[in-house]
Amino acid sequence: MNWKYTASIVVAATALFGTGAGLAQQPGPYPMPPMAGLPFFAPGLPPPPPFAGPGGGNALPAGPSPKEVCMNTVALRAGFLGYLKAKLDLAPQQLAAWQEAEAVFNDVAKSEREGCSRLPAEVAQASVLGAITFAEEHTASHQQQLQKMGPAIRKLYESLSASQRKVMDSIPPPMMF
Repeated sequence: MNWKYTASIVVAATALFGTGAGLAQQPGPYPMPPMAGLPFFAPGLPPPPPFAGPGGGNALPAGPSPKEVCMNTVALRAGFLGYLKAKLDLAPQQLAAWQEAEAVFNDVAKSEREGCSRLPAEVAQASVLGAITFAEEHTASHQQQLQKMGPAIRKLYESLSASQRKVMDSIPPPMMF
């Protein structure tokens, strides 16, 4: 790091935060900013109002619903398949294996969308038993999907050239579970 860069950082920090000389004049064992509760670099500004969440409480906004997360995941996987097909640059003789795999992927996506439709549309407090039941159903569903996709993926992979296999092996798939 050269001295001009270091000097510019010191000048910028001094302009933003001050020299700190005012802190040494504060009474007490621990120096406090001029206005307690405010950021040191913004003296005189009023504190921000508390967040008024749903119902007027001081809660953070809720995240996306389980249904929305599920549908977004299905869409992400569909986009990944399009990306993968473009990256593989399939030859005409490989298209039959791709179309077979794509048909299986579409069937799996359809069953996933049906599963997503059964999820709650709003974020709610889940019980431990509900979470266990959901995890069991989710795991069983994914096991069935893997059994459906496995043969089609193997057939597609075997039809690829060495360079295409390298491409397919190097691209991380979107989250699967």
